[in-house]
Amino acid sequence: RQSLPKDEHKSARRSQAMTKADSKKRQAEKQKPSAEATRVAEQILAVLNNIASIPKDSRDDFFGDFVADLASQFGLSKLRQLLEWHTESPMVQHQGFALIGQILLGRKSFKHFYAGFGDHVSAMIRKHKGTPVADTGELLLEEVA
Repeated sequence: RQSLPKDEHKSARRSQAMTKADSKKRQAEKQKPSAEATRVAEQILAVLNNIASIPKDSRDDFFGDFVADLASQFGLSKLRQLLEWHTESPMVQHQGFALIGQILLGRKSFKHFYAGFGDHVSAMIRKHKGTPVADTGELLLEEVA
């Protein structure tokens, strides 16, 4: 085995790691969500959106805490990933956009989690033109663009 200079060895490992990461990313992009996964995502987002829409003064403390937990950094990044993966489902997009809107309505401090998300929202408005996605997307664009 031939020994590489230290800097070249690090560079080769870094390049190999980037290639593996790029390969995983390309593979994930090729995979489409199953119809069953999409139906589950639609239902979960609908429930969360309904909970988030309950007026605070009549909301049970459990549900208020639940929505607050969802609005944590981890929850918001996962929600964004879910929407970016289920692009074919207008229901996932509509419910997700409405949920994000409800969360941002109560917590403007979370707006930075959606920096750059306007491109996805705009693309979904064009893709699902004539559906409720266009309406909720337009409202959300005012918040995240």
